Order: sequence, then structure tokens, then C-alpha cells
Amino acid sequence: MAVIVSWDNKKLQRHLKHCPGNGYYVCLGEMEENTRQLLEECAVKELKIDDYDASSSDRFLQSYIDLIGQLGQRHNSIYWWATFTASKNRFASKLSTNLSLFCSVTKLISTLKANSEKDMLVINPPREICGSIKEYCVAGSIDFRLLCNRLYGLLESTRQIGQQIVNTIFVILDSWHKIYVANRYLKKRFAGELQRQNRYYVLRSWFYSSSINENNEYRDSFFGTLPDYLVRKGKNLMVIAGVIGDYKSIVRKIANNGSCLIVPQELFLGYMDPLKAVLDIYGNRIKIGRKIDFNGFNVLSIVKAEMDKEFRNAEILENYIYYYWMRRLLDIVNVDAFTTTCENNPWERMCIMALRQYSPMTRIAGYQHTVVPQASANMFVSKYESGIVPLPDRILTVGEITKRIMEKYGVFEKNKVQESCALRFEYLFNIHPKPRNRSNCILVALEGVFEVYHLVNYVLREIRSHPDYRIRIRTHPALPLSGIIQKLDYNIESFPHVSVSNASLERDLDESDMVIYWGSTVSLEALMMGKPIIHFNSGDILSYDPLFECSHLKWVVTKNTNLIEVVDGIYNMNDKEFYLQLKHARKYLDAYFYRITETRLAKFIN
Repeated sequence: MAVIVSWDNKKLQRHLKHCPGNGYYVCLGEMEENTRQLLEECAVKELKIDDYDASSSDRFLQSYIDLIGQLGQRHNSIYWWATFTASKNRFASKLSTNLSLFCSVTKLISTLKANSEKDMLVINPPREICGSIKEYCVAGSIDFRLLCNRLYGLLESTRQIGQQIVNTIFVILDSWHKIYVANRYLKKRFAGELQRQNRYYVLRSWFYSSSINENNEYRDSFFGTLPDYLVRKGKNLMVIAGVIGDYKSIVRKIANNGSCLIVPQELFLGYMDPLKAVLDIYGNRIKIGRKIDFNGFNVLSIVKAEMDKEFRNAEILENYIYYYWMRRLLDIVNVDAFTTTCENNPWERMCIMALRQYSPMTRIAGYQHTVVPQASANMFVSKYESGIVPLPDRILTVGEITKRIMEKYGVFEKNKVQESCALRFEYLFNIHPKPRNRSNCILVALEGVFEVYHLVNYVLREIRSHPDYRIRIRTHPALPLSGIIQKLDYNIESFPHVSVSNASLERDLDESDMVIYWGSTVSLEALMMGKPIIHFNSGDILSYDPLFECSHLKWVVTKNTNLIEVVDGIYNMNDKEFYLQLKHARKYLDAYFYRITETRLAKFIN
């Protein structure tokens, strides 16, 4: 038996023509149609990765959390906590996905070896997992071969070095630009408003252009009414802004705002800080050189590849710079309390480490401001890193459900996680269920993640011959349809019953009978309005569904499910069953998102 890995379609086609036989293949990426046809002609059978049930997903998640926890225990330092690998951010780190694919491939290899001597092709896998696949094959006396250009390794190494240099220079220049703009518009005002004898309540949040309206009124996108409450309670409030969008125009808006003291974080940076950060990070690079065990497999090369990618993209440098501005803030401001959004991301950890070192008496709160699907491994702390991972003194959640999910999968000190309220979802409490309707209009709600093209392809395939159903696709602001158009199997313009929405979310939901989604929080708003929801399970080992524990007025489909049958089944539900399901769904949502009250807001102070 041989395991043959290929990324080169031409070499793969040449191999199949010269070595035909009744072998097997598994495809872990995209594959050209002519290659698929050739595999069929050569009688090479496709192997499928098994679907995951809830128990296997939970086991994998626990193993993954503990793997990162053990690495944190081994490499406990500011340089480790500055990485997305350490934070387990599902959007920035592909480690969990690569570990899952590696385990699936080795399972197929083991099964095939026990039952057949035929070769197995692994087509277009992530390159990060191939070193560990090779080690697994060598240990099992299985022939391992690569079908790729011999010069690829050298060219790829050269490309990666060049990419790291370019990305590092970009981070430095971008930081300098932001430092200049922040100082130009706000340095004098900040110096004039700062009262050094006061102790400040510092709120660190993300700022969009919409955070300050046309009347120069500030409305926080993440903390809602909390700033107003803090001012009302007599706190000397300082808001530190992480700007998202056109930096100059947003900083000018901040400069014209008069409601409270708002400061972009770059105002606390010096021009030498990014250069110092480069020398510090690259001079203290984490060296992962020992065996790393994951469910009995050595995954050292997978973890190293993920870390290499972080340094190559200069992500760790951007994160580490947060430590510098927080140190400088503490040199000039007395910080009584510090509250930030809490997703256990590296920048949060940098702020917390600086506070612990330079202002140990500051009370630190983290606000879990949104949903917690199972895939949010970043929200779960392993027993191995408990006590060493930089965490706030308290983590305040949006409600009971998210607190329970965090404590189900993570290990936290007693009373570390506490329920508060859903500050950024205040509008949900004014939404009331609409009467049932049949307009045959279905809303497809997309996330700002590239992989949502799988959902769009599935929906288009299922409805292409059903013009009676009108499909409205709502894209995410961070990812317009043009960002995934090249991955779509169909031309949307050729479907007269499919449209891309430009309307408000409220109107889209009001005019639709149900919502199809993958991981979008639109699903929660739909349920609040009494709209049935259909979750697309793309086969990920960890669920991206923000309502993964809720089964009320919700259906789940996969790429093999007949969507029209599911839709018709929803329309044909009798009213008694429908409204019973809605009652249970609303009860679940009431526990997920707590209403805002004075008592719950007080938790951000006490």
C-alpha cells in the first residue's frame, strides 16, 4: 500500500494514466472536473470523511483545548500568549480544522491498510498536515509519496521569507500612519482634558464609522448603553478605540465628539515602538521542537506550520504592539477599572499582561458580548493553562446560556464567569413574533467568512428548478458577494427568482418566511420574530451554529439534504405545533440574552 499526496493536477493526471488501478482517493480541497472524470475512468473510488456526531465533536473539542493548554503550560510567556494559536480563534487559526482533517485521513489510511493493499490518493490537502501524515506512514511502514514540483519547496520557502518581510514592513508603516493621524487630531485635546489626579474607568472597544452619528453622538457598537450608565454613576470614563475602517475619517469623528473622552489606542504609541516590537518578537520566537501528542499522534509539524504562518503574516506583531500602548497608557493615566470585550484574543491578553505588571490594583472585567457556538474554542480554558492564561478578574456574559456553555467546555475559577446582560442586542427585546405567512420568500443570511460559498452553492443547487420559491441572499458587511463569486457553481443572474439584498435586516426578515444560515447571528433575530430557521451543517467537526444547543423551530440540513422537502415540511406544520415550538424557542432566547437592568449593569462597576 502507498499513500500518495498531490497538489499538482497535471502530475496527478500523469500518474493516473501511467498507474491505473482500482485504488482509492480522498479530496480535501478543490479539484478540477477533468481530474474527477479521470479518477472515475480509472475506477479510483472516492473515500468520504465520516460525519461527526455530538459526542465525537465534544471529544475532539476537549482534546484540542487540552492540546493548546499543554502548549501554554510548556511555553508560558508573553510571546506565546500573543499568538492566535494560543487563543484558538477559529477565524484566525486553522489549527483545529487541520487537526481534524489529519485525524480523518489517518483513520482512512488505517482502515484501508487493514482491509486492502490498494493505494490511497490524498488530493489537495492543507500543506500544514502533510508532514504529520508522512510521519504516520513511516511509523506504520506505509510507502509515502508526493506528487509535486521538485523545486516547489525551495520556491515556497523563498516566497514565505519575502512575504514575512513585506508584511512586517506593512505593519510598521501602518502603525506609523495611525500614530501620526492620532496625534495630529487628538494629542492637544487629550492633554487638555486629561486630569492626572483622577482615577479613570477605561473602556476598550472597537470603533466603526457608525459609532458616532451625524450629530456627533457616540453610541458604542459593543457596549450599547454602558458608557452612559458609567457617566451617570459618576465614573471618569475614558474610551480607548480600536478603529475599524477608514482610520483618518473615524479619528476626525472622534475629535469632533463631545460626549465623553474617546482616544484611539495609537495615541499612546511612540514611533519607535513598532520597531522595538519587531526586534522583541523575532528575537524571542517560540521554538516548538519536541513531540506534540494529540490523541496518540505526533502533530508537531502541524503546530509548527500554524505558528510559522502567524509569523509570516505578521499577525503576532500586530497583537504584541497592544502591550506597548497599554504600558504607555498606564504611565500617564491612573486606571481604576478596565473593561474590554472578551473573546480571549491575543490583543486582550496583551492588555491584561501589561495591567497585571504595571497596574496590579486595576480591576479588570471582560465582556462576552456575543454568541458562543461550539466552534468558539477561544472561549474555553483548559485545566492545563488555568491559573497562567491572562484572563480578566471577571468575565460577564450576555446571559445564562453562554455562561453554561463556557463552563461546560472550559475550566474556570469559581465565580470567574458571571451573568450580566446583552448590551449590543438591546433591540431584540422589542421584537415580537409576526403572524405566520406564506410568501415563498426565503432569506439566506451569510457570515463574513469566505467558506460561506458552500452554503450559497447548496441553496442555488437545490432551488434552481423551483422558481416558485424566491431566494433573497443577505451578505455580511465584511464580505460582499463579489468576495465569493469566483467560488460559486452557478451564475446568480441566471436565476430570476434569486436576488441579493440591499435592504435593512429588519425589512429582509419581515418580508421572508424563514431563514437559512450557517453561523450568522441573524438566526437569533429570526427566531425572535417567529421565523423558522434552517441551519446548514457543512460537515465541520465543531459546530459554527450559534444555536447549536437549540432544536426549537429549527431544522438542520447538509449538502445531501433535499432542501425543498424541508421547506415544504415547515410550511405544512400545523399551527398548534408551530406555536408550541416558537414558545420553547423564545424561552431559550430569553435565557441566552438577558434584558438590560440597573442591577445587571451594576456588575460592570461592583
